Amino acid sequence: MNKSTLILSLIFFTVAICLPIQAIECRDNSPCPRVIKTLYSQALNGSPDAQIMIGNMYREGKFFKRNSKKVFQWFEQASRHTPIITIPNYEVGISYLLGQGTKQRIYKGIQHLEKAAEAGSIIAQLILASEYLTGNHVAINYKKARSYFLQASNAGDLYAIYTYGVMLKLGLGGSKDTPNAERLIKMAVAKNYPIPKLLVNLIESASDSIELKTEQLKTFALSEEQKILSKIQSFSLGELNDLDKLAQIADTNERWLSINKKKGKSLPMFLFEYGILFEI
Repeated sequence: MNKSTLILSLIFFTVAICLPIQAIECRDNSPCPRVIKTLYSQALNGSPDAQIMIGNMYREGKFFKRNSKKVFQWFEQASRHTPIITIPNYEVGISYLLGQGTKQRIYKGIQHLEKAAEAGSIIAQLILASEYLTGNHVAINYKKARSYFLQASNAGDLYAIYTYGVMLKLGLGGSKDTPNAERLIKMAVAKNYPIPKLLVNLIESASDSIELKTEQLKTFALSEEQKILSKIQSFSLGELNDLDKLAQIADTNERWLSINKKKGKSLPMFLFEYGILFEI
């Protein structure tokens, strides 16, 4: 926290601690259901599941007005927990990468995505692989792209299987491996993954250059990355609409908070909630 932020935080601390959590209102100034108040309180007390749920509610406009800054803030809080939780880390990574709900900070975005990828997130692996292949936000690094596509392909992702196969065939990011390349490419095609026919034909062509094939592969990767980003949702809307399901989650959170002895709220959580803590 920088000096100016700390000073501002202390100035408004007295105001922050006087604001009752139970007084929160849902969208259109309507009273929040009891379970939502419970989840909100649990999120303030440090429950990562509750923080993720509240973040999704702000994103989907469920119970609360849509607010990209609040989405980022809640996911950022959840991303701090250990052991690493993949969902908030790739969410925060994407927010930093695209400048959604926060300032665009490419380096921090990559850091969070890498944490999620190392913890096994296929989504993070695919985004990093696509970024390093295309150079969309970061410098092109075929070796890293190939490594992340390999990780995601080992988990059975067809986009990764096909693209990793093509990289093996073209020798991007490492040596060529034609037998494995052909096997992987055929696997993805056989399972009807929607690969543009132009790209399939181009990759199989013996006359076209590696440079042309690489550029077409990048175009394909950019398109696939956009599809991934547009589909990301940590929780389905069905879960957000099901108050009984939310009550079960709240009950689990309460046991988690009890076990971890997380009673009350720290100064940073008060300040974060009321928009006073801008930089952490």
